[in-house]
Amino acid sequence: KPKVLCPGANLGRLPFEAQRRGYECSGCESRVLHYFVCEFLKQNGGKDATTIQPFVLNTCNRFKREDHVRPTPFPELEITAGSFPSIRYGDFTRLYDDAAERAQYDALVTSFAVDTSPSIFRFVRTAAHVVREGGIWANFGPLAYDTEHDEAHGRGLELSWEELRYAVSQFFEVKEEAFVDALSASNGRSMMQIQYSCIFFSAVRNGKPALGIGCGSPSGPSAPATGS
Repeated sequence: KPKVLCPGANLGRLPFEAQRRGYECSGCESRVLHYFVCEFLKQNGGKDATTIQPFVLNTCNRFKREDHVRPTPFPELEITAGSFPSIRYGDFTRLYDDAAERAQYDALVTSFAVDTSPSIFRFVRTAAHVVREGGIWANFGPLAYDTEHDEAHGRGLELSWEELRYAVSQFFEVKEEAFVDALSASNGRSMMQIQYSCIFFSAVRNGKPALGIGCGSPSGPSAPATGS
């Protein structure tokens, strides 16, 4: 099976969907609450097994009186034993800064992930490190640069797409690119929506080595992987 890696896995839906389609998939997530939800879903994967009220504190911009307290059951499909992919806890640029990870993946798939790294240049070089020559990097997401969850590093560089494309093109040949409007954390019954113009690109790995990556053992927070 082709091996796919999903850095910034969020709640695990993207790697889960990739694995459902027959790929050998794994991921990582550095935000502890997101990681815990991945673990929670692994242990409570029955269809509509859990019900939450995610908008209960959002009392502004309501159409109807009870819109903010409506229940939301999840997951909307069954997560059977062994179907949830392996998710590691920690930052992508630290966990995969290891010689053993060099060219181990056929594809890297990122969604709303690139701009969450405190070091976007190191993210790009780590992506080049783990993807084999001829492999693919597919990305979708904004450039909002949400690094506030990583207080130890603070805010990093905030590149434009033009600048980021130049960095990516050092190690990958960009084959497709487009801007696509997408909502983020959307409440469908709210009078206010947050919409990004997201960058989609797919790129093929060239043979240029990612210098400075994989020279030592990985560091940073880690925990046992979820999944089988």
